[in-house]
Amino acid sequence: MSAIYNKPKNKSFCARAIKKNLTNLSYVLLYITTSLHKKLYMHRLNLTIDENLLKRAKVASFLTKKSISQMVRESLSDYLTNNKKVADKTSLVLNADDEQELSRILSDDEFITDKKFSHKFDL
Repeated sequence: MSAIYNKPKNKSFCARAIKKNLTNLSYVLLYITTSLHKKLYMHRLNLTIDENLLKRAKVASFLTKKSISQMVRESLSDYLTNNKKVADKTSLVLNADDEQELSRILSDDEFITDKKFSHKFDL
């Protein structure tokens, strides 16, 4: 029987080797999971909001049992769906075949000056 199965003489060496392989495997699995998550599911977004809005969002999050991220996703989705002008322009830009068509779509947009924008939003 000893000819078929040779026990390793140094058990600690085998334990370290197994632990190292499991650690490497866990890093590989973490990388794969993270990569799939980024490609298939969600993307990270940073927002800057005032303190009062954040407090209100935290309370609403608690009351509705939804994460702030989920509330932002739902609100942004509603805005992009229900705002007809934005929805139409977004669809046109995403489906534009070339730069000329994209340029035409953007040139038809109504832009305001920085001064008017600042005045409108009290900046």
